[in-house]
Amino acid sequence: MKTFILLFIGLIIGFVLGAVVADSYHRRNPDSFTYPLSEKERTKSVSAIPSPPSQVEKYERSLKTSKYHKYTHNELNIRSGRGTEFEIVSCLRRGEKVTVDSLVDDWYRVLKSDKPIGYGYSKLLFDQSPKSYDFKIQSVQYRITEKNDVWWRFAWTLKINNTGIEPLVGLRTDIKFLDSEGFVVDTDTEYGIYIAPGETRTIRENTLIDFPSSATIRQISAEVRL
Repeated sequence: MKTFILLFIGLIIGFVLGAVVADSYHRRNPDSFTYPLSEKERTKSVSAIPSPPSQVEKYERSLKTSKYHKYTHNELNIRSGRGTEFEIVSCLRRGEKVTVDSLVDDWYRVLKSDKPIGYGYSKLLFDQSPKSYDFKIQSVQYRITEKNDVWWRFAWTLKINNTGIEPLVGLRTDIKFLDSEGFVVDTDTEYGIYIAPGETRTIRENTLIDFPSSATIRQISAEVRL
């Protein structure tokens, strides 16, 4: 019994001495002791640490300081994200001037009045505005539809695209029929052609060319002017 009492007294003395030593150490080193956090405090502490930006975010952030002016040459859909899978949020008119920045994966971020409106495909945005009056000959073809010993009938087709921002009014076209060496055998002319901006107009006509000159024709060309 006496041994048990002495053992109990020794445990109490050891516990008291340990508490005194710990308190003394904490007073000398106040930053060394960490109180346990509750589950709510641990969650709050972890969520407060911001995640590092991705490479794309870093690249976009660096490019947003560089802004450029671009022009549309045709109507352009503006989307909510960088890709055709994103919804269309706006549409730019032909010849419209906008500000762009942060080119990523061939898509610009597009701004109006310094406010982002979405993303536009970079291949459809240009440094120069489209010309007010401009056009492109897409194709010119011919074939012989009728012939005899006096004349041959040549049917021809011409496709012209108005690439300007104004309508083409009173356009003139000269269809030249050429021999194998490129010399002009005959010419057919059309006047007063109208083509709206962005429109492709197909013109179909025919002409009679006297024989035997008609037999020397091997090719065709077109000249178009206002």
